[in-house]
Amino acid sequence: MKLFNYLVPAIGDPLTLEIEKVSIRYHVIGCWIAVIFDPFFGITDYFNIPDAWQQVFLLRLGVSAITLSAIFLYQKYAFSSAFLVSIPLLLISLQNAYTFALIDQANFMGHSLNYIALLIGAGMFILWRWYYSVVIVVVSGLATIVFTTGNPNLVLKDALVQGGLLLIMTALFMIFLIQIRYRSTIRIILAKMALEQANQTLDAQKQVIESKNRNITDSIRYASRIQQAILPLPEKLASTLGKDNFFIYYQPKDIVSGDFYFLEEVHQPAGGRTVFVVAADCTGHGVPGALMSMIGSQLLHEAIVKNQVHDTGQILQSLNEGVLRVLKQRETQTNDGMDIAIIGLTQAPDEADFSQLTYSGAKNGLIYCQNELVNEIRGDRKSIGGQETKLQNTKIFTVHTLALDNGPTTCYLFSDGYRDQMGGESNRKFGSKQLRELLQQIHLLPMAEQKSVLQKTINDWLGPRNQIDDILVIGLRV
Repeated sequence: MKLFNYLVPAIGDPLTLEIEKVSIRYHVIGCWIAVIFDPFFGITDYFNIPDAWQQVFLLRLGVSAITLSAIFLYQKYAFSSAFLVSIPLLLISLQNAYTFALIDQANFMGHSLNYIALLIGAGMFILWRWYYSVVIVVVSGLATIVFTTGNPNLVLKDALVQGGLLLIMTALFMIFLIQIRYRSTIRIILAKMALEQANQTLDAQKQVIESKNRNITDSIRYASRIQQAILPLPEKLASTLGKDNFFIYYQPKDIVSGDFYFLEEVHQPAGGRTVFVVAADCTGHGVPGALMSMIGSQLLHEAIVKNQVHDTGQILQSLNEGVLRVLKQRETQTNDGMDIAIIGLTQAPDEADFSQLTYSGAKNGLIYCQNELVNEIRGDRKSIGGQETKLQNTKIFTVHTLALDNGPTTCYLFSDGYRDQMGGESNRKFGSKQLRELLQQIHLLPMAEQKSVLQKTINDWLGPRNQIDDILVIGLRV
């Protein structure tokens, strides 16, 4: 009996409901088949028991009527579909058993085959626990024995040979077949329920993650507004530099950026003014870079406005000391900092235009175009801040001076983001050389058009690829 035992975990309501959902369709269809087709099998009775087929036909009609009533009662009271389908199967089994009381030896095999067909069909349609099958087989088996032994036209030995043993084996096979299908169905249901439970858990986790992501994104977007607030306003840039004399191509990789630009105008006591323009690239991008950009912007303002440092090299030196101090880098071993380019544009008293440009750079260079020639001044090979400063107390930055009386000069300050973007047919960096060539091609265009060309060029270069770093390019015509 161990072969037929199926140990099912304690079945709770969810599993019971799922079993019912799967089996109800088969069981109801099986009942309707019994209602419709059982009377039609009266044709075989006409040939197997010609003297008594009428009374068996009435019995068949009675089985169909009872089954039909059970179907309507099931719809009203919603009892188990396994119990529903057991009604026609038991009644048809007893009906077949009764037929053995009326049949002769010659037609025994034909009727046994009808009975076998019933049991095999039941095994294909029915899904229920093993004890339903056992009850029906035992009850109908006992009835068959009683009716067969009471029939004087049948010899038990001949009946067993002509289909009786096959009928017994088929009945046992029906129990086995139904149980195997039931066990397989249980496994499928349990797997489905486990998958649904896992999906529900994943959905719940997904909702939590999405909620957290929304909160984080909302916070970053708010931080972006704060970061934008420290950048020079377009109105200030236009009034200081002239609205047609500059462009700023600023495109963060993420919502917030590690690149930032800075503008400060200083009026000299004797007259004239100096305008400082900065393009800086902080360590990292996203939130860490944005935090560094805010520190850098504040330290630049402190050096130029509060401490009145107006030499570009000394401004970078002061910025370096400020980063060391604020981030406690001499004590904390951190390596955060920034690469930066700064220019100072000097306008003498009673002059309409800038007459001199000074530049200093910490790794970031300056490209300028005069008389259709492209020139580049490289920044010093040292960054602002970082662990390398532990070997020396002070960093000295070179000051380069450029006269602006040789005709219009177009200057470009930039971070490494533009030239480091990966793209093109070979998926390589855009590169410094290609950037210089592009700037030479466009430097005579209006500044707004130059920005558009830069944007289109890098977007075409990227193609479907994602931007890998923040982009900052500043163009000035002086």
